[in-house]
Amino acid sequence: MKKTLIFSLFVAILFTTSCKKENTTTENESKNEIQDGVSVNSKGYLVFQSSKALIEFGKKLNSKKSDHTLADLQEKGFKNRSMKSSLLQARNSNSIYSLIFNEDGLLQVDDIILKITDDDKFLYTLKEEFSNPETYNKLVNEIYDSNKMNKINVDRSLEIDFDLVEYTDENPFGEFENLYGAQQNRPMFGTKDKEIDQPDPAFYNPLGQCKQCTQHYVQTVTYIFWIAFPGEPQFIGTTCKDSDECN
Repeated sequence: MKKTLIFSLFVAILFTTSCKKENTTTENESKNEIQDGVSVNSKGYLVFQSSKALIEFGKKLNSKKSDHTLADLQEKGFKNRSMKSSLLQARNSNSIYSLIFNEDGLLQVDDIILKITDDDKFLYTLKEEFSNPETYNKLVNEIYDSNKMNKINVDRSLEIDFDLVEYTDENPFGEFENLYGAQQNRPMFGTKDKEIDQPDPAFYNPLGQCKQCTQHYVQTVTYIFWIAFPGEPQFIGTTCKDSDECN
């Protein structure tokens, strides 16, 4: 009877210890779990499960939640570019290039690893299926491999929508673009002001003169992963001129 009691106590102690270890393991794993489609790779760059996850993350960085969001990821091993690069905010004061890429200029969306050049002008893309120690080293050092990578512009045509995941699925490697130098461009991240002119119908003023006035607005468009999010147009003024369109 005494031996049975001792054995039962021993089993109970083992069970309790096992539960504590399991709980500790679960807590440690939860620190690295994917949250809102975002995780931190063992090499210290952000991994987004989809373009949608990246867009939602970009919205947070443009909100009051940005500090908390970054602090949480840094605890998990993310070191953003602003800790290393001297080329911060190369575009405008709202740029998030320095926050979303890691200190080596890396980022992953879906199964595509991206490397942004130090001047923020080009992206090297490498699909996970082609990634190995050799190609990864080339990617980090911006050495183009036409059999495994693409080298494309960060800034795109303003008139053409761009989906990187769809583009890379259709062109997994071998694309090499020259620098896109047009003034009107679609940035990967950032903001642009767009002027909107809204003409009113022509009318006769009290002096009997035919006039037409135009209302002027400025609209700030925020770009996140090349997707445009237009803000509310802000009125900036009115101009009027002679017209021959009065009825």
